[in-house]
Amino acid sequence: MGGARPQFMHVFAHIMQGRSVEQRQQLSQSVVKVLSELFPEVQAIAMNVYEFEKNTYRNRAMQAAFF
Repeated sequence: MGGARPQFMHVFAHIMQGRSVEQRQQLSQSVVKVLSELFPEVQAIAMNVYEFEKNTYRNRAMQAAFF
């Protein structure tokens, strides 16, 4: 945050599909709670959890298996 006093924080999390709504809710609640404790001066802290499809996901290790 470069030493500046932020007015808000918003976390965007992209996770693999397959978790329940309750698990995604717990993730957001936990992250917002910890950030609130670490940065008590920031009044607006929020988080979104997005799922991405396993079928369309690739990483370097997986790509090597295709060659």
